[in-house]
Amino acid sequence: AYGGALGLISASDIVIAESRSKFCFSEAKLGLIPGTIAPFVVKKIGAAQCRRFFLTAEVFDSKVATNIGLVSEQTDNLDESEETLKKQFRQNSPSGMNVSKYLINEVEARIVTGGVSTPLRRFTAELLSKQRGSKDAQDGLKAFLNKSKPSYDKSI
Repeated sequence: AYGGALGLISASDIVIAESRSKFCFSEAKLGLIPGTIAPFVVKKIGAAQCRRFFLTAEVFDSKVATNIGLVSEQTDNLDESEETLKKQFRQNSPSGMNVSKYLINEVEARIVTGGVSTPLRRFTAELLSKQRGSKDAQDGLKAFLNKSKPSYDKSI
């Protein structure tokens, strides 16, 4: 993946790359800058890594991509990794996953503006309380206590 494709990768929650994959922020070689993708990439891998890879336009492998946080996992078997993830997703509550994504985004934004503050801790406690009362949470907790599967578990 080169150039703009790395913006799509940076905007993704989970990225699995083949071990043989190569990456490059190639814009500087063309006299350009990665302006459109920069907000996503800086958020994903941080400014220090962007300084290196934006300025050098060097090609790097999936091991480096994993180490800097651009890639979640490197594998020699994409199909197997995909199936493992899909199985894990099917076992989870849809609302639990959706609210978790919301939680991550809100906490990240609030830490930037105010650190780990009392209002942030209050927000996370209130969100947890609200989710705990959801149908999925009630179903999941009941299933856990009964050592059974919740109704939303679509695993095989």
